Amino acid sequence: MLTFSTVIFVILAVVTLGAALAVVTMKNVFHAALMLVLAFFGVAGFYVLLEANFFAAAQVLVYIGAISILIIFAVMLTRGVTMARPNNEQSGAVATASAVLFVLIVVLVGPWKINFPGFAPLNLPARAFGAPPEFKMAVQAVSPDALQRLGRALVDQYMVAFLLAGVLLLLAMIGAVWVARERKLVEIVKERREMAAEEAAAAVPPAPAAEAVATTDAHH
Repeated sequence: MLTFSTVIFVILAVVTLGAALAVVTMKNVFHAALMLVLAFFGVAGFYVLLEANFFAAAQVLVYIGAISILIIFAVMLTRGVTMARPNNEQSGAVATASAVLFVLIVVLVGPWKINFPGFAPLNLPARAFGAPPEFKMAVQAVSPDALQRLGRALVDQYMVAFLLAGVLLLLAMIGAVWVARERKLVEIVKERREMAAEEAAAAVPPAPAAEAVATTDAHH
């Protein structure tokens, strides 16, 4: 019997997987970035279904509000990238190999049953996704002070990693400023001439084959 949660789960799964597939198949980079935002929204919806409100909010604020918007701005501010077209002849083979690998992982790893010590059984899938009641998942209850302990761990036990992540983001920001710096007029004119030459070369029709030329000469 279908429940409301099951219907929402199926819709989120279809939207998320479809958006993720569009990200790697679309030729327009800007449209691919928009599909990435939609995929992140789908993941946030999964967190809401699992009643993990903190992770859902973090997904929206960090991945959608920061990373995705940064990618979209980078695409919009990069000259000529929205009109770029990839030239990869192995895309079909890579897509086929990825699909086969995904099916193998689902078939081989899906039946496994992993028991985590210290986790209490909870009928979470039956409550959230309408699964049969006999289907159990090991889930540990989250303590009320879990977020406080996470914050203390970031500035105490994992302080070095936290600082290194901040330095890495700072270097990325400096690199972005350097890439987007104001260039000289000579560089801009040279780049526009190169782009115009490439567009003109792409617009020229291919030359007729040698056999066709020979046949035309024979008729004359």
